Amino acid sequence: MGYNILIVSPFVPFPPDSGGRIRIYNLIKQLGETNRLTLMCAGSPNEPTGDLGSLCEELIVVDMELARTWSEHLHHLLSPLPYSLVLKSGIFRDEFSSLLERRRFDIVQCEFLALAHYIRLVEGPKRLLIQHYMAHELRRRQQPSLRGLKGLYYGLELPKIRRYERRIVREFDHVVVSIEAHKTQIEGLAPDAEVSVVANGVDTERYTVRETEETDGLITFMGAFHLSEANVDGLDFFLSRVLGRVKELYPRARLQVIGEGLPGELRERHRAKDVEYLGYVEDERDYIAKSQLLVLPMRGGSGSKIRIPTALAMGKPVVATACGAEGFEDHTDGIILADEDREMAREIASLLKDGAKRRELGLRGRDMVQRSFSWKAIAKEMSRVYQKVLGDQGTGP
Repeated sequence: MGYNILIVSPFVPFPPDSGGRIRIYNLIKQLGETNRLTLMCAGSPNEPTGDLGSLCEELIVVDMELARTWSEHLHHLLSPLPYSLVLKSGIFRDEFSSLLERRRFDIVQCEFLALAHYIRLVEGPKRLLIQHYMAHELRRRQQPSLRGLKGLYYGLELPKIRRYERRIVREFDHVVVSIEAHKTQIEGLAPDAEVSVVANGVDTERYTVRETEETDGLITFMGAFHLSEANVDGLDFFLSRVLGRVKELYPRARLQVIGEGLPGELRERHRAKDVEYLGYVEDERDYIAKSQLLVLPMRGGSGSKIRIPTALAMGKPVVATACGAEGFEDHTDGIILADEDREMAREIASLLKDGAKRRELGLRGRDMVQRSFSWKAIAKEMSRVYQKVLGDQGTGP
């Protein structure tokens, strides 16, 4: 049985080139086969939407300026809403209200917390929150690395984020998280909350094992640096404390860095012939295929990282900190955990030296994601959530 679902997103989920965009886009692609989907998102009317228009019954992009100046942040310092997290727009509120009046939906599904405060306008449809990460946890982990005005401001925002997160989850009929630890946290914030775990996934038909010849010693780090300070910190940690130790054990080791928004200061500080900064790439598959493994040396952030099933789907093992591999505690095939710099260097060097072990780990990881983390499998889990929330109350396709 299909349902009429309104998906609300704080950005256009196209191109699918970062965690949130990848999840939203791929689940729209899968769930649109059996449900009637409407997508309403903040953004610019001129930005590309790809095939979202054909995947959805209706696509609405509300013209909103997503970037805010420091003066705007300071202006909202006394607001009860955490302005560094939420988006406020009278235009969005009015268009959202208008849509709810002219269309009937079974579920209003809100992605992230940025626009979740408008859920109060919803009467009738079930309210579903997709909590991609725990905002308070993310900011708390991020806080020690922040300095100056930004550090002071984010410190003032932290208790507001905690209060907002606690209040907002209580306003939804059901909450979906991607890892078990976040389910526990949500239940701590709101003991009566209905919470389901639906993991992140990967397109196992697009990301496959290739016969491409690997480059000896090549290590890959991927991250959207403009979206998360945790990616910047993780790369800085790896370049400062791990890569040199790897090279002592395996001199041919080198690193390629993929991702938009890397600070120039970090690039200058770690300028070396064995580090290549590629920036944003249209298709990361060619670069992953040539690599021998992926590293995820995260010390901050929140939630599961789509980079892990992406690399594993291509048969590449992953060496990660426990924080980087968060959410994969029960699915460790192809993943090696190492939190301390010397330990991480030893594990990486061992894999670079041992091709048979590296390939065996990679293929085990590929088998695991095919079984448990394909978007088709994840979409089935989301369909079960819809059925749990609605039962037989849906309007049908």
